[in-house]
Amino acid sequence: MKTFFTQIILFSLVAMVWIGCSKKEHWGEGVDSQKTSLKVTVLNTKDQKPVSGIRTILMRRITESGTFANVDTGRTNAEGIFTYAVSYPNEFKVTIDTTFYSGEEVPTSYNTNEPQEVIMHATPKFGMAPIEVNVIDSISGEPMKDFNLAISYRQQGKLDFISTGGIEKTDENGHVIVSLPWPSEVKIEVPEGGFYAHEPVLATLGSDKGTTVELKIPTDVKVELTVFDAFYKRRLTDIPLKVSLKKEGESEFIEIESDPLDNQGFVSINAAYPAEVKIEFAGNNWFEPANTIVTLGNAIDKPANLLLAIKPPRYPEPNLNNLVIGTLDLDKVGISKPRDVITDRIGNIYITDADKNQIIRVDRKGDPSVLAGKGTKESTDGPGDQAQFNGPWGLAIDKAGNLYTVDNTDGASGGSAHKVRKIVIDEFYNTTVSTIAGSGSSGSTDGIGTAASFNRPAGICYDERRNCLYVTEWGGHRVRKISLEDRKVTTIAGSGTSGVKEGTGVEAQFQIPWGVELSADGNSLYVSSWNGNALSKIDLSNNYVSILGKGKDNLGSARGIYVTPANQVILANTSGNYISKMNHEEEGNMSIFSRIAGPPTGTTAGDTDGIASAARFKGPIGIFYDPYTGIWYIADGDKASRIRTMQSSDIN
Repeated sequence: MKTFFTQIILFSLVAMVWIGCSKKEHWGEGVDSQKTSLKVTVLNTKDQKPVSGIRTILMRRITESGTFANVDTGRTNAEGIFTYAVSYPNEFKVTIDTTFYSGEEVPTSYNTNEPQEVIMHATPKFGMAPIEVNVIDSISGEPMKDFNLAISYRQQGKLDFISTGGIEKTDENGHVIVSLPWPSEVKIEVPEGGFYAHEPVLATLGSDKGTTVELKIPTDVKVELTVFDAFYKRRLTDIPLKVSLKKEGESEFIEIESDPLDNQGFVSINAAYPAEVKIEFAGNNWFEPANTIVTLGNAIDKPANLLLAIKPPRYPEPNLNNLVIGTLDLDKVGISKPRDVITDRIGNIYITDADKNQIIRVDRKGDPSVLAGKGTKESTDGPGDQAQFNGPWGLAIDKAGNLYTVDNTDGASGGSAHKVRKIVIDEFYNTTVSTIAGSGSSGSTDGIGTAASFNRPAGICYDERRNCLYVTEWGGHRVRKISLEDRKVTTIAGSGTSGVKEGTGVEAQFQIPWGVELSADGNSLYVSSWNGNALSKIDLSNNYVSILGKGKDNLGSARGIYVTPANQVILANTSGNYISKMNHEEEGNMSIFSRIAGPPTGTTAGDTDGIASAARFKGPIGIFYDPYTGIWYIADGDKASRIRTMQSSDIN
């Protein structure tokens, strides 16, 4: 008996719990685990045809007293059908938006998972017509489901557009149909604040047959990438890039194809969004590896910059063993009488062409082009393609990448000369040429800028520590200094009389000096006297000039000078047709020199490339070493028209 009563009590408790749970489900609480479908078909009461594009509203009972709340809305398709996913057990009502139609309210209830169908009737208040919008991904061509649209209409004679009320959403096929009064103008927009963007589209409803609009949504965005070097801030055009994409929800970047940088250092990278685009550069002789990540959150084009940091030079001190001589291909510009050559920190080679009166640039790919100079013999300032030079000889570069050269006349009459010129290079390699010193007439006057005068300036070098230039005078037998702060020109050494003589300042003599270069510690200047077959040294603390070599073996009409970080002095010997180095430096004409390229003995000229001892030059003048590549560049331009290369076969 006790067991029986216990069972009765337990049964009652279970029933009470079941009734409570059932009532909760009946009012729509905790019911998401069980679903079935409700198919609603809307017919026009006038002709019993399906009504497409009408908004239907599903309401669910939420209280025991009979209160209903809206739980879902949707528009009927072309067959007048909209399907809801409903939970059960539940009680529902289905009605329609009464803005444009009047209609009935249909109740329905669910106690099982059996799908149900409801037929409703609607009476239009106005002449109505459907507008169907098909939304397509412009990249893949696939329909875009669950895509948000804002649709509004304007009847004839009205100024303002009226919203259909809320956001319209495409179905799984990328379609949405909206029934609107006609005649009217319809505006279809992509709502602000989403990922995608599109200009508003206008359509006309001119009859009860309605109309169809196709909306192609750009699902990609352009990353407008520009690559700069972080040192000179110039655009880089020949940098290979790796571009990868990580789409929303993915964990890894996948490499995608992209165009190379154009001749402005720019590339547009198209990618689908929302996503992240990673742009990588692996590094080369001049630049460190670098990358940037651009987040694509909407359809607005994204500007992006990739700044490449400069590497330390790979070969700061040249290897002079097993040297091999070659020739730089400059056929594209047809160089004639090159006088000097230098490189910058990002792989450009610059050359003065005394015959064509131009400055030539050779980029990292080896492509030559005219950087500045109209090509006619004169000395006028202006934009690079309009400026003129008159026998440009020596060449120097400052820490900002500005170039300096001189107008020497190259021994030929005609046009003004005797100037020091500056070439400013912008981010696109457009140039502006100006005169920083020299009146244009031969002379030896010190002064400010163009109030000073020079007599056939020849070699030139830059002193970063003192922010100045040093210039040798071929015709004036002097070494001059130009302060870059105020363009003040002073004479630091040389009497003006041809000769090779030690002494302080103007007591000393040079004999047609050409080459000028700072010592490695920056405390002295090396100066070569071409006709004096000599190498002198100026102590910049007191301007005392000492003689290191005069008429010495392997010192034959030296012009170009290069000084390495370890203070190895390398000389281009024009009349000797060889390259030499100073093995031992000692004042009083006690220095010792040896040949490193060209004829082992004698002065035989030629055009032969190959190993150093077999190679031949024909009047080498300027010489410069690129510590990033380990390559020497030699302006073989006194009797030839070539730029020669020199490199150790021991380096890779």
